[in-house]
Amino acid sequence: LNGGEIAGAAGATVTWLQNEQGVLKSTNKANAPEKIKKTTLAYAPNQADQARALAEMMGLPATAMKPGTADAEGLQAMVLTLGADFKGAGIPITGPAKAPEDIQRASADKAVCAQ
Repeated sequence: LNGGEIAGAAGATVTWLQNEQGVLKSTNKANAPEKIKKTTLAYAPNQADQARALAEMMGLPATAMKPGTADAEGLQAMVLTLGADFKGAGIPITGPAKAPEDIQRASADKAVCAQ
């Protein structure tokens, strides 16, 4: 579902998932009922492995994961709702795990110009 600001984001994400990631059973239902700030992935407990795999593909943070309380039955789908934090298909929402080590450090007790 598209709950963000980028028009066509959900459709582009489904195309990316199918063509680039091999997730053939993905579909786009439409726009979310309302705009949301953060992307979420709702899933049933028995879909946890698939949800983790999708979250890794999408670069979702752990806070995006919304486990349900009842196991999925039949063809019940997980629901990925793109929020305002979504940057584009294949672009991780999360930042790097740690800062690069080659960053110049400066403390406030010295006048140093950026280079």
